[in-house]
Amino acid sequence: MIFESFYKIETGHNIKSRKFKEVSKDFLDDIANNPKTIPSKLKKFTSKVNNFFNPFFGDYPMESINEKVIYDYKKWRRNYWKSQKDIEYTYVRNGQTITSNKNYLKDKPLSLSSMQKEDSILRQILELGRLSGDISSNKVVKVKSEAFKTNRRPSFTRAEWNEVLKASRYRSSEARLWENKKDKSKKTDYINSATLNQRKLLHEFINFMVGSGLRTTEAMNLKWSDITYNEIVEEVNGKFKPVESCKISVSGKSKKRKCDPQPYVREVLERVKKKQFEFSKENGFKFSAKKEYVWSDEYGCFIRWSWREFDHRTVGVYDDNPEIKKKQVLPYINQLK
Repeated sequence: MIFESFYKIETGHNIKSRKFKEVSKDFLDDIANNPKTIPSKLKKFTSKVNNFFNPFFGDYPMESINEKVIYDYKKWRRNYWKSQKDIEYTYVRNGQTITSNKNYLKDKPLSLSSMQKEDSILRQILELGRLSGDISSNKVVKVKSEAFKTNRRPSFTRAEWNEVLKASRYRSSEARLWENKKDKSKKTDYINSATLNQRKLLHEFINFMVGSGLRTTEAMNLKWSDITYNEIVEEVNGKFKPVESCKISVSGKSKKRKCDPQPYVREVLERVKKKQFEFSKENGFKFSAKKEYVWSDEYGCFIRWSWREFDHRTVGVYDDNPEIKKKQVLPYINQLK
């Protein structure tokens, strides 16, 4: 025991290994204090640590975590939701109290992809324990993840995309307004001006998504200050000529990045900007095309489209094409074959 303590002192290890919950706290503090950490990452990691890791590993000394403990944890984790009596809670978002019912998780098996992501976080915490001297180098346990094959939904073909675009263009046409109704067609075929404005903006949005290559959340959170107009050189009919385009700076999954979209994206953004200037004069709000969100409504308010709204209510093309119904429009709209 004495020799072991001397060895730990000589090798820079702690004589007494700290508990897992102490090291996990340092881990979250390091992430929170990292200027490159985006809020969603901190929120996700904090949730995993507080909901799963600390309840199970919390009082374990770091050096006592071995393969058997990891095995017991995974077995416990797979049955976590089944062991909960009632998975319903409330929280406040934007001043409103939201009730979330998670009871459906009791019958839903834990996916291998979720387990793999949690394994990655657990490895990072154990590695911090090694670096901080709480785990001896010869006692570091390997967290093994089960291999799995992703069943990703197929991307759009160009023909399918053209069909989606056609349906979106029809749904956002002026002919759909009530005041333009001239025949005895169904009432549901006609809309008011507020709905038309939103559909027009959505039509521009799906055009933007294909040409920009941005992720959905990146595009939705885009501000005018993130866009810089420029010129690029393209080959047209065997000749090189300057073409008006733009560069977009966005915050990605873990860091900021710059994107070079297709040149026509600039035209899409110009149309959206022109419409926002018109709305600002019509409805009396200030619009400078700098700090405002690109995707805002006719009152200058930031729009948050849900995937369900986009898929089932906005495009409205599924009833006629069951093949497109198998695919989610929004997340894969920028991944054409």
